[in-house]
Amino acid sequence: MRHEWFKPLINKLIDSYSVRIIVVDNSRFSLRPEVAAALKQHFAVHFYESEMGLRAFLRKSADSRTLIIKLPEVSYLPFDIEQTSEIIHWRDTDLVSDPPDTAESGVESKERDVAGIYSMANEVEQLLQAGTIVWGEIAYLWGKLSYMKDRLFYRAVYNNDTSLATVETDLKNLETKLAKEFTSFIVNQYRDLFYHSILTEPVTIDRVLPFCKHQGAKKLALVCMDGMGFQEWFCFKNYFKSKGISNFREMHVFALIPTVTEISRRALFSGKKHLLDLPTEAKGFREYVNKNMPRGRGNAQYFLDRYPRLKLEYFAKDYVGIVYYFVDDLAHHTRSISEDKSLVQHNLEVSLHKTDLDKIIERFLTEGFNVIITADHGCVYSQGIGVKQEKYLLSKRAKRACLFPNRHLALDFLGKDDSLILYRNKEVLGESYVVLAPWRGMFGGLGETAISHGGLHLEEVIVPCVEVLP
Repeated sequence: MRHEWFKPLINKLIDSYSVRIIVVDNSRFSLRPEVAAALKQHFAVHFYESEMGLRAFLRKSADSRTLIIKLPEVSYLPFDIEQTSEIIHWRDTDLVSDPPDTAESGVESKERDVAGIYSMANEVEQLLQAGTIVWGEIAYLWGKLSYMKDRLFYRAVYNNDTSLATVETDLKNLETKLAKEFTSFIVNQYRDLFYHSILTEPVTIDRVLPFCKHQGAKKLALVCMDGMGFQEWFCFKNYFKSKGISNFREMHVFALIPTVTEISRRALFSGKKHLLDLPTEAKGFREYVNKNMPRGRGNAQYFLDRYPRLKLEYFAKDYVGIVYYFVDDLAHHTRSISEDKSLVQHNLEVSLHKTDLDKIIERFLTEGFNVIITADHGCVYSQGIGVKQEKYLLSKRAKRACLFPNRHLALDFLGKDDSLILYRNKEVLGESYVVLAPWRGMFGGLGETAISHGGLHLEEVIVPCVEVLP
Protein backbone atom coordinates (compact mmCIF):
# COMPACT_ATOMS: atom_id res chain seq x y z
CA MET A 1 0.00 0.00 0.00
CA ARG A 2 1.37 3.44 -0.93
CA HIS A 3 1.15 5.92 1.95
CA GLU A 4 0.20 9.53 1.17
CA TRP A 5 2.96 11.01 3.29
CA PHE A 6 2.24 14.52 1.97
CA LYS A 7 -1.38 14.72 3.12
CA PRO A 8 -0.66 17.13 6.02
CA LEU A 9 0.84 19.58 3.53
CA ILE A 10 -2.17 19.44 1.21
CA ASN A 11 -4.59 19.72 4.13
CA LYS A 12 -2.98 23.01 5.24
CA LEU A 13 -4.01 24.46 1.89
CA ILE A 14 -7.44 22.87 1.63
CA ASP A 15 -8.33 24.13 5.11
CA SER A 16 -7.70 27.71 3.99
CA TYR A 17 -10.61 29.82 2.74
CA SER A 18 -8.41 32.00 0.55
CA VAL A 19 -8.85 32.17 -3.21
CA ARG A 20 -5.15 32.80 -3.75
CA ILE A 21 -2.38 31.21 -1.68
CA ILE A 22 1.40 31.58 -1.77
CA VAL A 23 3.21 28.48 -0.53
CA VAL A 24 6.73 29.06 0.78
CA ASP A 25 8.28 25.67 0.02
CA ASN A 26 11.88 25.75 1.23
CA SER A 27 12.00 21.95 1.39
CA ARG A 28 10.91 21.59 -2.28
CA PHE A 29 8.06 19.20 -1.48
CA SER A 30 6.08 20.61 -4.43
CA LEU A 31 8.64 19.25 -6.90
CA ARG A 32 7.79 15.68 -5.95
CA PRO A 33 5.51 14.20 -8.67
CA GLU A 34 2.96 12.83 -6.20
CA VAL A 35 2.67 16.22 -4.47
CA ALA A 36 2.37 18.13 -7.74
CA ALA A 37 -0.39 15.76 -8.90
CA ALA A 38 -2.31 16.20 -5.64
CA LEU A 39 -2.06 20.00 -5.83
CA LYS A 40 -3.49 20.07 -9.34
CA GLN A 41 -6.61 18.30 -8.12
CA HIS A 42 -7.49 21.36 -6.03
CA PHE A 43 -5.73 24.39 -7.49
CA ALA A 44 -4.38 26.10 -10.56
CA VAL A 45 -0.66 25.89 -9.75
CA HIS A 46 2.17 28.23 -10.73
CA PHE A 47 5.86 27.89 -9.86
CA TYR A 48 7.11 31.47 -9.63
CA GLU A 49 10.04 32.39 -11.88
CA SER A 50 9.24 35.87 -13.17
CA GLU A 51 6.73 38.65 -12.56
CA MET A 52 5.55 38.65 -16.17
CA GLY A 53 4.88 34.91 -16.12
CA LEU A 54 3.04 35.17 -12.80
CA ARG A 55 0.73 37.96 -13.95
CA ALA A 56 -0.07 36.07 -17.17
CA PHE A 57 -0.94 32.99 -15.08
CA LEU A 58 -3.24 34.99 -12.78
CA ARG A 59 -5.09 36.52 -15.74
CA LYS A 60 -5.55 33.09 -17.30
CA SER A 61 -6.68 31.52 -14.01
CA ALA A 62 -8.97 34.34 -12.84
CA ASP A 63 -11.89 31.95 -12.29
CA SER A 64 -9.88 29.33 -10.42
CA ARG A 65 -8.49 28.92 -6.93
CA THR A 66 -4.80 29.68 -7.46
CA LEU A 67 -1.62 28.48 -5.79
CA ILE A 68 1.76 30.20 -6.23
CA ILE A 69 4.79 28.10 -5.25
CA LYS A 70 7.79 30.04 -3.93
CA LEU A 71 10.93 27.86 -3.89
CA PRO A 72 14.04 28.82 -1.85
CA GLU A 73 15.89 30.35 -4.82
CA VAL A 74 13.13 32.96 -5.20
CA SER A 75 14.04 36.03 -3.15
CA TYR A 76 10.81 38.02 -3.49
CA LEU A 77 7.35 38.19 -5.10
CA PRO A 78 5.59 41.27 -6.49
CA PHE A 79 4.47 43.35 -3.52
CA ASP A 80 0.84 43.82 -4.57
CA ILE A 81 0.35 40.08 -5.14
CA GLU A 82 2.05 39.13 -1.88
CA GLN A 83 -0.11 41.60 0.06
CA THR A 84 -3.37 40.22 -1.38
CA SER A 85 -2.56 36.50 -0.93
CA GLU A 86 -2.55 34.21 2.07
CA ILE A 87 1.01 33.02 2.75
CA ILE A 88 1.41 29.46 4.03
CA HIS A 89 4.78 27.96 4.93
CA TRP A 90 5.46 24.28 4.29
CA ARG A 91 7.98 22.98 6.80
CA ASP A 92 9.50 19.58 7.52
CA THR A 93 7.79 19.57 10.89
CA ASP A 94 4.40 19.65 9.15
CA LEU A 95 5.00 15.97 8.45
CA VAL A 96 5.49 15.20 12.13
CA SER A 97 2.15 14.54 13.80
CA ASP A 98 0.84 16.66 16.65
CA PRO A 99 1.21 15.44 20.25
CA PRO A 100 -1.36 12.85 21.35
CA ASP A 101 -3.48 15.34 23.31
CA THR A 102 -4.84 16.99 20.13
CA ALA A 103 -8.34 16.45 18.78
CA GLU A 104 -7.04 13.87 16.32
CA SER A 105 -7.71 10.30 17.48
CA GLY A 106 -4.83 8.10 18.58
CA VAL A 107 -5.50 5.69 15.72
CA GLU A 108 -5.42 8.45 13.09
CA SER A 109 -2.26 9.91 14.61
CA LYS A 110 -0.51 6.55 14.60
CA GLU A 111 -1.55 5.80 11.02
CA ARG A 112 -0.25 9.18 9.88
CA ASP A 113 3.08 8.64 11.68
CA VAL A 114 3.48 5.17 10.20
CA ALA A 115 2.73 6.57 6.73
CA GLY A 116 5.38 9.26 7.21
CA ILE A 117 7.93 6.71 8.43
CA TYR A 118 7.41 4.44 5.43
CA SER A 119 7.59 7.37 3.04
CA MET A 120 10.98 8.42 4.40
CA ALA A 121 12.19 4.81 4.51
CA ASN A 122 11.33 4.47 0.81
CA GLU A 123 13.22 7.66 0.06
CA VAL A 124 16.30 6.41 1.96
CA GLU A 125 16.18 3.17 -0.01
CA GLN A 126 16.02 5.07 -3.30
CA LEU A 127 18.99 7.24 -2.29
CA LEU A 128 20.99 4.13 -1.41
CA GLN A 129 20.42 2.83 -4.93
CA ALA A 130 21.65 6.03 -6.59
CA GLY A 131 24.93 6.02 -8.50
CA THR A 132 26.40 8.60 -6.14
CA ILE A 133 25.05 8.34 -2.61
CA VAL A 134 24.43 11.70 -0.95
CA TRP A 135 25.03 10.80 2.67
CA GLY A 136 23.97 14.17 4.07
CA GLU A 137 20.46 13.74 2.68
CA ILE A 138 20.25 10.20 4.01
CA ALA A 139 21.43 11.29 7.47
CA TYR A 140 18.75 14.00 7.59
CA LEU A 141 15.99 11.59 6.51
CA TRP A 142 17.19 8.83 8.80
CA GLY A 143 17.26 11.28 11.71
CA LYS A 144 13.73 12.44 11.07
CA LEU A 145 12.51 8.90 10.50
CA SER A 146 14.13 7.81 13.79
CA TYR A 147 12.59 10.79 15.60
CA MET A 148 9.10 9.86 14.41
CA LYS A 149 9.64 6.15 14.98
CA ASP A 150 10.94 6.56 18.54
CA ARG A 151 8.12 8.92 19.48
CA LEU A 152 5.66 6.35 18.17
CA PHE A 153 7.45 3.48 19.92
CA TYR A 154 7.61 5.41 23.20
CA ARG A 155 3.82 5.62 23.23
CA ALA A 156 3.56 1.96 22.20
CA VAL A 157 5.71 0.74 25.10
CA TYR A 158 3.60 2.54 27.69
CA ASN A 159 0.33 1.49 26.05
CA ASN A 160 1.40 -2.17 25.65
CA ASP A 161 0.81 -1.76 21.93
CA THR A 162 2.44 -4.60 19.96
CA SER A 163 1.04 -3.61 16.56
CA LEU A 164 4.26 -1.95 15.40
CA ALA A 165 6.32 -5.13 15.12
CA THR A 166 6.13 -5.08 11.32
CA VAL A 167 7.38 -1.48 11.19
CA GLU A 168 10.33 -2.42 13.40
CA THR A 169 11.21 -5.41 11.23
CA ASP A 170 11.00 -3.40 8.01
CA LEU A 171 13.26 -0.67 9.39
CA LYS A 172 15.82 -3.20 10.63
CA ASN A 173 15.95 -4.69 7.13
CA LEU A 174 16.56 -1.22 5.69
CA GLU A 175 19.22 -0.52 8.32
CA THR A 176 21.08 -3.68 7.31
CA LYS A 177 21.46 -2.23 3.79
CA LEU A 178 22.37 1.16 5.23
CA ALA A 179 25.05 -0.37 7.46
CA LYS A 180 26.71 -2.19 4.57
CA GLU A 181 26.88 0.89 2.32
CA PHE A 182 27.92 3.40 4.98
CA THR A 183 30.60 1.15 6.50
CA SER A 184 32.09 0.72 3.03
CA PHE A 185 32.00 4.49 2.52
CA ILE A 186 33.78 5.17 5.82
CA VAL A 187 36.53 2.62 5.19
CA ASN A 188 37.13 3.53 1.54
CA GLN A 189 36.00 7.11 0.83
CA TYR A 190 35.54 9.09 4.06
CA ARG A 191 39.11 10.44 4.04
CA ASP A 192 38.44 12.15 0.68
CA LEU A 193 35.95 14.49 2.37
CA PHE A 194 38.79 16.58 3.81
CA TYR A 195 39.60 17.77 0.28
CA HIS A 196 36.05 18.85 -0.64
CA SER A 197 35.25 22.52 -1.14
CA ILE A 198 33.70 24.39 1.80
CA LEU A 199 32.21 27.13 -0.37
CA THR A 200 28.60 26.16 0.43
CA GLU A 201 28.93 24.01 3.59
CA PRO A 202 31.70 22.99 6.03
CA VAL A 203 31.74 19.25 5.06
CA THR A 204 33.92 18.11 8.00
CA ILE A 205 33.81 19.26 11.60
CA ASP A 206 37.33 20.68 11.61
CA ARG A 207 36.27 23.16 8.92
CA VAL A 208 33.23 24.73 10.59
CA LEU A 209 35.28 27.73 11.75
CA PRO A 210 37.01 28.17 8.36
CA PHE A 211 33.56 28.01 6.75
CA CYS A 212 32.29 30.76 9.06
CA LYS A 213 35.35 32.83 8.19
CA HIS A 214 34.71 32.41 4.45
CA GLN A 215 31.08 33.40 5.00
CA GLY A 216 32.29 36.72 6.40
CA ALA A 217 31.17 36.31 10.01
CA LYS A 218 32.16 39.39 12.04
CA LYS A 219 30.31 38.26 15.16
CA LEU A 220 29.90 34.54 15.76
CA ALA A 221 28.16 32.33 18.31
CA LEU A 222 29.30 28.73 17.76
CA VAL A 223 27.08 26.52 19.91
CA CYS A 224 27.95 22.83 20.27
CA MET A 225 25.30 20.45 21.59
CA ASP A 226 27.43 17.54 22.77
CA GLY A 227 25.94 14.28 21.48
CA MET A 228 23.25 15.78 19.20
CA GLY A 229 22.61 13.81 16.02
CA PHE A 230 19.90 14.54 13.48
CA GLN A 231 17.32 12.62 15.51
CA GLU A 232 17.94 14.90 18.47
CA TRP A 233 17.98 17.95 16.19
CA PHE A 234 14.29 17.39 15.47
CA CYS A 235 13.63 17.68 19.22
CA PHE A 236 15.46 21.02 19.16
CA LYS A 237 13.72 22.12 15.99
CA ASN A 238 10.26 21.49 17.42
CA TYR A 239 11.26 23.26 20.63
CA PHE A 240 12.44 26.31 18.68
CA LYS A 241 9.28 26.28 16.59
CA SER A 242 7.18 26.39 19.76
CA LYS A 243 9.16 29.49 20.80
CA GLY A 244 8.69 31.29 17.47
CA ILE A 245 12.16 30.52 16.06
CA SER A 246 11.77 28.78 12.71
CA ASN A 247 14.22 30.20 10.18
CA PHE A 248 17.06 27.72 9.73
CA ARG A 249 19.68 26.89 7.16
CA GLU A 250 20.14 23.17 7.78
CA MET A 251 23.50 21.69 6.78
CA HIS A 252 25.49 18.70 7.95
CA VAL A 253 29.08 17.92 8.89
CA PHE A 254 31.05 14.71 9.25
CA ALA A 255 32.58 14.22 12.69
CA LEU A 256 36.12 12.95 13.02
CA ILE A 257 36.49 9.20 13.46
CA PRO A 258 36.67 7.89 16.12
CA THR A 259 33.65 9.94 17.17
CA VAL A 260 34.77 10.83 20.69
CA THR A 261 34.54 14.17 22.44
CA GLU A 262 38.27 14.55 23.01
CA ILE A 263 38.91 14.42 19.25
CA SER A 264 35.87 15.72 17.40
CA ARG A 265 35.00 18.60 19.72
CA ARG A 266 38.55 19.86 19.86
CA ALA A 267 38.64 19.77 16.06
CA LEU A 268 35.43 21.82 15.93
CA PHE A 269 36.80 24.62 18.10
CA SER A 270 40.35 24.70 16.76
CA GLY A 271 39.95 24.18 13.02
CA LYS A 272 42.56 21.40 13.25
CA LYS A 273 42.25 17.67 12.70
CA HIS A 274 45.50 15.86 13.52
CA LEU A 275 45.27 14.00 16.81
CA LEU A 276 48.64 15.24 18.07
CA ASP A 277 47.88 18.90 17.18
CA LEU A 278 44.52 19.22 18.89
CA PRO A 279 44.54 21.83 21.71
CA THR A 280 41.85 22.08 24.37
CA GLU A 281 38.61 23.62 23.14
CA ALA A 282 39.08 26.96 24.91
CA LYS A 283 42.68 27.38 23.77
CA GLY A 284 41.96 26.22 20.22
CA PHE A 285 38.99 28.57 19.81
CA ARG A 286 40.85 31.63 21.07
CA GLU A 287 43.88 30.85 18.91
CA TYR A 288 41.77 30.40 15.78
CA VAL A 289 39.81 33.61 16.33
CA ASN A 290 42.97 35.60 17.17
CA LYS A 291 44.69 34.54 13.96
CA ASN A 292 41.84 34.34 11.46
CA MET A 293 38.74 36.39 12.29
CA PRO A 294 38.16 40.13 11.73
CA ARG A 295 38.89 42.08 14.94
CA GLY A 296 39.50 38.72 16.54
CA ARG A 297 42.54 39.40 18.71
CA GLY A 298 41.50 39.17 22.36
CA ASN A 299 37.86 39.09 21.28
CA ALA A 300 36.96 35.42 21.88
CA GLN A 301 35.55 33.51 24.84
CA TYR A 302 34.59 29.89 25.48
CA PHE A 303 32.04 28.36 27.86
CA LEU A 304 31.33 24.78 28.94
CA ASP A 305 27.90 24.49 30.56
CA ARG A 306 25.58 21.62 31.28
CA TYR A 307 22.30 23.40 30.54
CA PRO A 308 21.51 26.55 28.54
CA ARG A 309 20.95 29.34 31.07
CA LEU A 310 20.89 32.98 30.01
CA LYS A 311 24.17 34.62 31.04
CA LEU A 312 25.17 38.18 30.28
CA GLU A 313 28.81 37.02 29.93
CA TYR A 314 27.87 35.21 26.70
CA PHE A 315 27.48 38.57 24.95
CA ALA A 316 30.62 40.31 26.20
CA LYS A 317 32.77 39.54 23.14
CA ASP A 318 32.21 39.16 19.40
CA TYR A 319 33.27 35.50 19.11
CA VAL A 320 31.65 33.05 21.48
CA GLY A 321 32.11 29.29 21.69
CA ILE A 322 29.66 27.40 23.91
CA VAL A 323 29.33 23.69 24.66
CA TYR A 324 26.17 22.37 26.30
CA TYR A 325 26.51 18.76 27.40
CA PHE A 326 23.04 17.91 28.73
CA VAL A 327 22.16 15.87 25.60
CA ASP A 328 25.21 13.66 26.04
CA ASP A 329 24.45 13.36 29.76
CA LEU A 330 20.91 12.23 29.04
CA ALA A 331 22.15 9.68 26.51
CA HIS A 332 24.66 8.13 28.89
CA HIS A 333 22.44 8.13 31.98
CA THR A 334 19.04 7.14 30.58
CA ARG A 335 18.15 3.48 30.77
CA SER A 336 16.71 2.15 27.52
CA ILE A 337 13.15 0.86 27.57
CA SER A 338 13.58 -0.74 24.13
CA GLU A 339 16.26 -1.12 21.45
CA ASP A 340 16.26 2.55 20.53
CA LYS A 341 16.60 6.06 21.93
CA SER A 342 12.89 6.62 22.60
CA LEU A 343 13.23 7.38 26.32
CA VAL A 344 16.24 9.66 25.76
CA GLN A 345 14.25 11.51 23.12
CA HIS A 346 11.28 11.91 25.43
CA ASN A 347 13.49 13.17 28.28
CA LEU A 348 15.27 15.57 25.95
CA GLU A 349 11.99 17.11 24.77
CA VAL A 350 10.94 17.64 28.37
CA SER A 351 14.34 19.03 29.38
CA LEU A 352 14.50 21.56 26.54
CA HIS A 353 11.46 23.42 27.85
CA LYS A 354 13.25 23.93 31.16
CA THR A 355 16.13 25.79 29.51
CA ASP A 356 16.69 29.36 28.34
CA LEU A 357 18.00 28.26 24.94
CA ASP A 358 15.41 30.23 22.97
CA LYS A 359 16.24 33.43 24.89
CA ILE A 360 19.98 32.89 24.36
CA ILE A 361 19.59 32.39 20.60
CA GLU A 362 17.21 35.34 20.23
CA ARG A 363 19.64 37.60 22.13
CA PHE A 364 22.54 36.55 19.88
CA LEU A 365 20.44 37.27 16.77
CA THR A 366 19.28 40.64 18.12
CA GLU A 367 22.91 41.64 18.76
CA GLY A 368 23.91 40.77 15.20
CA PHE A 369 25.71 37.45 15.73
CA ASN A 370 25.93 34.71 13.15
CA VAL A 371 24.55 31.75 15.08
CA ILE A 372 25.68 28.20 14.31
CA ILE A 373 24.30 25.22 16.23
CA THR A 374 26.17 21.97 15.68
CA ALA A 375 27.53 18.93 17.55
CA ASP A 376 30.79 17.12 18.10
CA HIS A 377 29.24 13.70 17.46
CA GLY A 378 25.93 11.89 17.66
CA CYS A 379 25.09 8.84 19.76
CA VAL A 380 23.63 5.45 19.02
CA TYR A 381 21.90 2.58 20.83
CA SER A 382 24.58 -0.11 21.13
CA GLN A 383 24.89 -3.73 22.29
CA GLY A 384 27.90 -5.57 23.67
CA ILE A 385 29.62 -7.93 21.23
CA GLY A 386 31.33 -10.09 23.85
CA VAL A 387 34.76 -8.50 23.33
CA LYS A 388 36.23 -6.36 26.09
CA GLN A 389 39.20 -4.00 25.92
CA GLU A 390 39.89 -1.58 28.74
CA LYS A 391 43.51 -0.56 28.16
CA TYR A 392 43.07 0.93 24.68
CA LEU A 393 39.46 2.07 24.99
CA LEU A 394 39.41 5.75 24.04
CA SER A 395 36.85 6.74 26.64
CA LYS A 396 34.73 5.06 29.30
CA ARG A 397 31.72 6.69 27.66
CA ALA A 398 32.72 6.00 24.05
CA LYS A 399 32.70 2.23 24.11
CA ARG A 400 32.88 1.71 20.38
CA ALA A 401 36.49 2.52 19.50
CA CYS A 402 39.95 1.42 20.59
CA LEU A 403 43.07 3.39 19.66
CA PHE A 404 46.33 1.49 19.21
CA PRO A 405 49.78 3.07 18.83
CA ASN A 406 50.83 0.74 16.01
CA ARG A 407 49.53 -1.70 13.41
CA HIS A 408 50.84 -4.80 15.18
CA LEU A 409 48.76 -4.25 18.33
CA ALA A 410 45.71 -3.30 16.27
CA LEU A 411 45.88 -6.45 14.15
CA ASP A 412 46.39 -8.60 17.22
CA PHE A 413 43.19 -7.20 18.76
CA LEU A 414 41.35 -7.37 15.43
CA GLY A 415 41.70 -11.16 15.52
CA LYS A 416 39.40 -11.40 18.54
CA ASP A 417 36.24 -11.06 16.46
CA ASP A 418 35.49 -11.21 12.73
CA SER A 419 33.07 -8.28 12.97
CA LEU A 420 35.70 -5.75 14.15
CA ILE A 421 36.77 -3.04 11.71
CA LEU A 422 40.31 -1.75 11.25
CA TYR A 423 40.41 1.97 10.50
CA ARG A 424 43.30 4.22 9.61
CA ASN A 425 43.42 7.85 8.52
CA LYS A 426 46.98 9.11 8.67
CA GLU A 427 45.98 12.79 8.40
CA VAL A 428 44.00 12.48 11.61
CA LEU A 429 45.59 9.60 13.50
CA GLY A 430 49.20 9.76 12.36
CA GLU A 431 50.81 6.36 12.94
CA SER A 432 48.01 5.16 15.22
CA TYR A 433 45.29 2.69 14.25
CA VAL A 434 41.70 2.43 15.41
CA VAL A 435 39.68 -0.75 15.81
CA LEU A 436 35.96 -0.06 15.69
CA ALA A 437 33.05 -2.14 16.90
CA PRO A 438 30.60 -2.90 14.07
CA TRP A 439 27.52 -0.76 13.30
CA ARG A 440 25.58 -0.91 16.63
CA GLY A 441 28.13 -3.01 18.49
CA MET A 442 30.22 -1.92 21.47
CA PHE A 443 33.05 -3.37 23.47
CA GLY A 444 31.40 -5.13 26.39
CA GLY A 445 29.73 -8.33 27.45
CA LEU A 446 26.97 -9.98 25.46
CA GLY A 447 23.63 -8.57 26.53
CA GLU A 448 25.18 -5.32 27.78
CA THR A 449 23.48 -2.26 26.27
CA ALA A 450 24.14 1.47 26.28
CA ILE A 451 23.66 4.60 24.25
CA SER A 452 27.20 5.38 23.26
CA HIS A 453 29.45 6.77 20.53
CA GLY A 454 32.96 6.50 19.15
CA GLY A 455 32.20 4.36 16.11
CA LEU A 456 31.08 4.69 12.52
CA HIS A 457 27.28 4.54 12.69
CA LEU A 458 25.51 7.12 10.52
CA GLU A 459 23.82 8.61 13.60
CA GLU A 460 27.12 9.47 15.30
CA VAL A 461 29.25 10.41 12.27
CA ILE A 462 26.99 12.84 10.36
CA VAL A 463 25.66 15.58 12.60
CA PRO A 464 23.62 18.75 12.06
CA CYS A 465 25.30 22.07 11.38
CA VAL A 466 22.51 24.63 11.46
CA GLU A 467 22.65 28.37 10.92
CA VAL A 468 19.83 30.10 12.79
CA LEU A 469 18.66 33.06 10.72
CA PRO A 470 16.94 36.24 11.97
